[in-house]
Amino acid sequence: MPTIALCLIVRDEEALLERCLASVRGVVDHIAVVDTGSRDRTVEIAERAGARVLRQAWREDFAHARNASLELADADWALVLDADEELELPAAGPAAVRAQLEHFAAAHPRALGRVLVRNLDGASELSRIAITRLLPLHAGAHFVGRIHEQAQTRDGARAQRLDTGLVIAHHGYCEQLIRERDKLARNLALLERWSREAPDDAYVWYQLGRTRADAGQSELALEALERALERARDGDPWAVHAVEIGARLLQRLGRTTQAFELMQDASRLAPQRADTLFLSASLALELGDVEAARRGFSACLQAREGELAIESWRGARSYAAAHNLGVIAECSGDPDAALQWYRRALESEPGHAPSLAGLARLAASAAGLSSAAPIR
Repeated sequence: MPTIALCLIVRDEEALLERCLASVRGVVDHIAVVDTGSRDRTVEIAERAGARVLRQAWREDFAHARNASLELADADWALVLDADEELELPAAGPAAVRAQLEHFAAAHPRALGRVLVRNLDGASELSRIAITRLLPLHAGAHFVGRIHEQAQTRDGARAQRLDTGLVIAHHGYCEQLIRERDKLARNLALLERWSREAPDDAYVWYQLGRTRADAGQSELALEALERALERARDGDPWAVHAVEIGARLLQRLGRTTQAFELMQDASRLAPQRADTLFLSASLALELGDVEAARRGFSACLQAREGELAIESWRGARSYAAAHNLGVIAECSGDPDAALQWYRRALESEPGHAPSLAGLARLAASAAGLSSAAPIR
């Protein structure tokens, strides 16, 4: 039977680490932790859980730290998590997950295994993405990249990336955690440095563009995204997301018509992606084309989850699209249709405040239809 190690890099994670380690109990054989300078109880918690811990100075390079954790692992395979993540266990418990991993290892001995990561804010799912997290150490698996590091094996580009069926809950999207840890400033500094070190790497420019966008640096973000798309290869999964970010930035800058035109390019890249359809419909609505917006939001509800190599917002293909159709119906003087759309939104996301507000407006039959506002 293959041996499996949990591999982590940590720093000041005492508030989160116990939950992460508890989630893999009975799933992995060993725990390998690289600590990059904790000043709290992180190392104590890891050692109490039986982890092998290596203290190592932070070198501003996530791949370097990740690879140190892989070297520390005494196993055939590595399951890679962060301290703000936890493995979601099925009703059958950890034994079922272990059997699932062993089956994957036997069937695909040199493949890189992908897991589904659900990005959460409290109990609410914000988005999801498939990320490579199960690595065959016997096949020379390692990481490359100063930040947003990518897994590889000795097979290089020929290495298969296959879904394992595992689901990971990621709690690091919580706004409070981001604010407390100042992740944005750290990530921006690392990406600026990496872009100077690898100026022809399209993926680096994409990550720099999205991080600049999050930091409110709209013009600089557009510049980075343009460089990313100039260097992109056919089939790069992040390309459509880069176009979407660019369109939102143009919208933020008041250039909505240009943003809508840009989204036509994204629609050709990913004609069935709900996130793309949703943004196109939102821009059409802002430009006053209500019928195009109606068609777009309806198409969102028909879209399948599809490929998750890029982040996907659940609301785009469920409650947000349904809510916006409700707003359009309400503003068009069709309260019966609006009622049905708001109810459909709440079936997908119970407690969705804008849809509850819509039902309240309809029930009161007051305040006027103009108070309804779509989600964009």
